[in-house]
Amino acid sequence: MALFFEENPPLGLDISDYKLRLVQLRKNGKKAYLSSFNEVAVPEGVISDGVIQDMEKMSELLHTLKKGMTGARIKTKNRVIVSLPEKQSFIKLAIIEKKDVKSIQAEMEKHLPFSLKDVYYDYQIYNDVFPNADVLHFAAGRKEIIDSYLNVLKETNFHPEVIEVETEAMARCLFLPMDKMAYLGIDIGLARTTFYIVYKKLVVFSISYPSIIHEKTAYIPELEESIKRVFDFYKEHLEKFFPLEAIITCGTGAHITNLHTEIEKKYKIKTLPGNPWQNIKNGHSRLAKKMPYPISYSTAIGLSLRSILYKKYL
Repeated sequence: MALFFEENPPLGLDISDYKLRLVQLRKNGKKAYLSSFNEVAVPEGVISDGVIQDMEKMSELLHTLKKGMTGARIKTKNRVIVSLPEKQSFIKLAIIEKKDVKSIQAEMEKHLPFSLKDVYYDYQIYNDVFPNADVLHFAAGRKEIIDSYLNVLKETNFHPEVIEVETEAMARCLFLPMDKMAYLGIDIGLARTTFYIVYKKLVVFSISYPSIIHEKTAYIPELEESIKRVFDFYKEHLEKFFPLEAIITCGTGAHITNLHTEIEKKYKIKTLPGNPWQNIKNGHSRLAKKMPYPISYSTAIGLSLRSILYKKYL
């Protein structure tokens, strides 16, 4: 196989309050192929709001996750790209005039709910997002949270190459690299419901609300109320720059009966479940069919896709 397939890219490791998911992709040129996957349930109290509460149990779960992969085995030394939960991260887009480091840091501090000295952050400048404007796109996560992730990963022989905000990974999985349209993504998870607006492949806005799924019952009116708040923000701040093409859902709640028809009827915008195999060449293979609810693997798939879709990904 080494004659045809390049070295496996880093695995995608999605960490949430209720599930750990791990995806291994193979790379052939610019094409991605599903190689193996697994998920394990996280008992209550191990992770809360994205914060690891029980490091010992978390370490056990990560070992279990690696050992139970469906498909090809993974190596002992595992390079991974890891998701940072929305509630413990921050991602923002802002128009800027000055591009020196001090001006950029000052702009970031205007938007962050904490000091720059307390976070790890990264940013990029774009000049092709909005007409006649330079745009600062940045992400940040609290140092204490990221350090706890790094410590437990090191103990379980995972080697993180990138820690990424989960909405960026979801967008990479569910949309094509060349798509320049704008979408509202909704991740309906067991721990929370996350909304994010994607424009020209960039996550330009995201916000997280409590989950609409309570004791296996989904409350669509709660979801519709949250959608209204997001639309209000969009109309005030972003509608002048671009129209929304559609609403795309993912996560456990994307399978709720009549969800998409109800939202589409209320808000008059095309609404459909995302396709997690959008950028995967063997998404209809026998292996892929063994994956329960592939849409719930969107973040893990998107994480592993990072090094395949973008040559300079670090």
